[in-house]
Amino acid sequence: MTGKGVDLALRFRKALDRTAAEQDRIERQRLRRAVEGRRARTELFADLEAFGRAVGHLDVERGPERLTMGWGEQRLVFEAVGDGDEVGVRLEGSEDAEPTPHRLYREPRLGDRWVLSLWRRGREERLTLFDSGLEALLVIALELPGPED
Repeated sequence: MTGKGVDLALRFRKALDRTAAEQDRIERQRLRRAVEGRRARTELFADLEAFGRAVGHLDVERGPERLTMGWGEQRLVFEAVGDGDEVGVRLEGSEDAEPTPHRLYREPRLGDRWVLSLWRRGREERLTLFDSGLEALLVIALELPGPED
């Protein structure tokens, strides 16, 4: 290529090549994260199902994108949201069953541990799921008596 502006054209090409490569890298990373997220969500549903069955006394129903735990009239519903790792959480029949966006998500800053985002009385509480979040969720949503230490 010859002519005026060749150097400028080559610099633009180089800049655009870098931009395209970075966009490709970001898209590959997003796709990889989505695949990992779906796998993690499937494992989470299996863990929650096993937990519910180990507790006994709970009605546990599992579908491919949904898990329900029930006790008495109360239901705790976990539903896959989107194409990644997010899980919606619904409380049905509970005193605290507000139409709010409770959810589970993996927190990268915590090594991708599952975090419960629970909205109560207009305030968000964030609890790591398998530390204190699941216990709080079962007590609130299913109105289970708290476990003894």
